[in-house]
Amino acid sequence: MTEIAVYRNEAAHGKCRTMSIHLMRLLSSHLDNVRLPLHQAKFINLHTFGPEGVLYPHLITYCRLLWPDLAIVDDFSPDTGIPFFASKVACALIYIRKDGIRYGCTTNRQTQSDAYAFVSYGQSRFPVEITVLLVVRVSNKVPHVCALIRRFKSDENIPLMPWALL
Repeated sequence: MTEIAVYRNEAAHGKCRTMSIHLMRLLSSHLDNVRLPLHQAKFINLHTFGPEGVLYPHLITYCRLLWPDLAIVDDFSPDTGIPFFASKVACALIYIRKDGIRYGCTTNRQTQSDAYAFVSYGQSRFPVEITVLLVVRVSNKVPHVCALIRRFKSDENIPLMPWALL
């Protein structure tokens, strides 16, 4: 629906585009259209990076669920499998673009204005803070973009509208 609105705006301004570009835009709303920043991100150490140093265990658990065909093991584990090196699997990003919308994170030192979003779960939407954006590369798998988010908590007794207090 957003793509159709963009199409109408461009037509109103007299911009001429080919039909294939418009079809690609309409189809991209159904795909995971994620664009990364142009500059290359550097590898980070997951044991020391992020909030409270708990990023490594959460990310290794997520990658085991994401790629069940790989036998991913902890970097200090004596077990056989693909080691999940804390300093060689993840790059931190300052932002990503998904379907043309910029999403940032609170680890960005320049701005944090685009670090807040909504997550839809069923019929409900929850406000979240995007804490960290990562690109994870394990073995020969396609790199995967993931985000560590923090859900805002609220009291169940807060009314939806101020006049509901009366």
